[in-house]
Amino acid sequence: GGGTGSGFGTLLLNRLREEYYDRIIMSFSVYPSPKVSDVVVEPYNALLSMHQLIENTDESFCFDNEALYRICTETLLIKTPNYSDLKRSSVQYNGWNYHIPKIPRTVEC
Repeated sequence: GGGTGSGFGTLLLNRLREEYYDRIIMSFSVYPSPKVSDVVVEPYNALLSMHQLIENTDESFCFDNEALYRICTETLLIKTPNYSDLKRSSVQYNGWNYHIPKIPRTVEC
């Protein structure tokens, strides 16, 4: 499994930055954990793609896969969480804690 996610993602992010240089670009990334991951190269891919996230985003939100796993087991009381449960818990976190204010494009003085 794997092999194209971080490479393709960073390439896409780089192209978006070139094309939409005047826009705010945010990224939401889930970093691997040995408890949840079954792919050996995931930590390496995450480490190598981190540089591109720092260079090409204005805001980067990083989630720890193991922390999401603990939220599912300890807070949501799911005995054996699957990827869908982990994804749902991160989406709920984003919805609760992040609000994008509307900023007018032109300001008249």
